[in-house]
Amino acid sequence: MALLQIFIESSHDGTGGELQWGWYRYPLIVFSLTLMASYLICLLFKELNKTLDIAIAFYNAYFYIFIGFVTLFIYSPAWYDAELYTLILHLTTIWAFLIMLRVVSDHLNAHISKLILASLIASGLMYTLHNEIYFDRIYARYEEEQEENDILQAITSEDLFNKQADLRQKYLDTLTPSEPGQVDIFAITFASFANQDVFSKEVKYINSRLGEKLKIQNILTMTNHKNTVENIPLANTTNLKAYLNELVKNYIQPEEDIILIYLTSHGDAEQGLSVNLDYRFSMNDLSPANLSEMLIDSEARNLVLMISACYSGTFLPELINANSMIMTASAADRTSFGCSNTSEMTYFASAYFKDALAETTDLEEAFYKAKKIIEARESSENLTPPSDPQIFIGENIRKTLMKYKAAAIIHEK
Repeated sequence: MALLQIFIESSHDGTGGELQWGWYRYPLIVFSLTLMASYLICLLFKELNKTLDIAIAFYNAYFYIFIGFVTLFIYSPAWYDAELYTLILHLTTIWAFLIMLRVVSDHLNAHISKLILASLIASGLMYTLHNEIYFDRIYARYEEEQEENDILQAITSEDLFNKQADLRQKYLDTLTPSEPGQVDIFAITFASFANQDVFSKEVKYINSRLGEKLKIQNILTMTNHKNTVENIPLANTTNLKAYLNELVKNYIQPEEDIILIYLTSHGDAEQGLSVNLDYRFSMNDLSPANLSEMLIDSEARNLVLMISACYSGTFLPELINANSMIMTASAADRTSFGCSNTSEMTYFASAYFKDALAETTDLEEAFYKAKKIIEARESSENLTPPSDPQIFIGENIRKTLMKYKAAAIIHEK
């Protein structure tokens, strides 16, 4: 499972909303070539009805070579140099020929010379299309372009993490400290999964809606994305804890002001929210226990917590108290939807910030409107089981929010 996770995480392109041409699609490339070769063989023997049987039999045998090849590519041990890489590419062609010879012998009734000829044609075709065209031209060129545009290639872990304090201060300097005697809301938005654009795009939209609809001007953002590492703090537990401590000590009146925290990422029922930037940089995931601990340590009092992730309902038991409102995109045992490279926002964010806030600025009422929108969307798309968004509202935070709402209405008039 560790290998699979590294393989998947190293096979995304975080900028264009599309998966790479390379390793993630490699099995599909191999299967397409296999199907093409099988079709030509069966056409030669005039037994087209066996095309799929031969293709599947070959692919099932060849797939194990693919696993070993990708394992070497990902871990790249010191002895795995360019010459060995080229040798393995050529050996896979020989192995493909032997597998194809065995497969066609089992499925086609013909003289061994014809079977050898057919296997040579098939393996030769696969070698030409696979090694000479795909790897040497298409994928190699793509990798060169990616390296030229990959900002992370030029940053070391030491440089990246050393600059976080300066980046945090840069955005703290934009805040206006609250004045005693009125309820203000300070917001923190946190997009911690770098391999898909949806999360960084989501918090950018939410920041604008917080200002437009809720009149929140003091917003701190943390984003994990290769295009923002130079100018926006990383969405990790260290920066989140630092921001909370700074807000409570130097910018808000803890007894009367509210901190709104919006967290978006992939979620896991046991680990919490996924926190990643790139396989070269290690960061800790954000678990319910860790979030609860940092909130308690910061002495933040009035909180609105919004968590858009699969299994985000697991955060509720750790965070419930009279001074907190907690909204999650899903129940503890359910997945949420919309976290794909083709999405602009998750279903929860779209329903809440785009649709519900267009009708009301009451945070509790907006949740129930958003929940109905999500339920209708999931039903229309036959998504099961439904995500079942959750909410908890402490009696103290409800009263504090009413004061902010009243102040906002007076301000508008």
